[in-house]
Amino acid sequence: MDESNLTRKKDFLTKILSPFKLEILEVLRSRPRTLSELTKITGKSKQVLLFHLRPLIRVGLVRKIVVNRRTFYQVTELGAVMCEYILKFLKLKDILVNAGEFFRDHDVSSIPLSVINDIHMLNGCRILVKNNPYDLHDEWLNILEKSTWVYGLSSVFHSNFPELFTNLAKERKVEIILTENVFNLIVRKYREKLSEYLKYGKMYVCGNVRLTFIVAEKGFTMNLYRLDGTYDSTRLLVCKTDEGVKWGLKLFDYYRSKSKVISID
Repeated sequence: MDESNLTRKKDFLTKILSPFKLEILEVLRSRPRTLSELTKITGKSKQVLLFHLRPLIRVGLVRKIVVNRRTFYQVTELGAVMCEYILKFLKLKDILVNAGEFFRDHDVSSIPLSVINDIHMLNGCRILVKNNPYDLHDEWLNILEKSTWVYGLSSVFHSNFPELFTNLAKERKVEIILTENVFNLIVRKYREKLSEYLKYGKMYVCGNVRLTFIVAEKGFTMNLYRLDGTYDSTRLLVCKTDEGVKWGLKLFDYYRSKSKVISID
């Protein structure tokens, strides 16, 4: 293939992947639409829409179908797949901009491959930084207090945790997974508070993983360990989107399936 032909193909592909053409593909993924419907949804004229639809049809991403003498535009199987992958890429690009350094500088080995493969679901996340590593972040507390359910995994202990999560469990659905080290510490020093918590909430114990996170109705938060093995409490990943919460639930379900439930003696 000569260089000029390759350049033309690259230019054509860039035009095909323009933001508005991607918007059209995304709209058509739900169901076929007429030109009039597309006009109402996108706010663009029929002339503009036809200008963008023609190349999508030419490369096989969209097809025209006629039903009861009405012309509809329908995304093809290839178009649906391409749209999905482009949207994932754009979400990953957002994560790279907002949290790329966070993931670069921390150990993500405790996040299973089945979950990290869907990390695009954390699109919209941000990294919050606090100066005092012993303070509980206000945003973290706000998510807990405004949620009707709270799940999480903790590989670290804070002196406020026993009282905090016991009080939460009295009014909310709370399920917490603790690593063996944290659970053994609580048994030694906070047995009465543990018994009180178990009257209201659920607790599980898993192996000693390098990960701490909360997934709740109003958001997902996560702390990771630095590459040198030390826990980083100063940087908190926060994602308050519906997709971010679903990603957190996938992570929680994974570790709950590998944990032992704790019951009152």
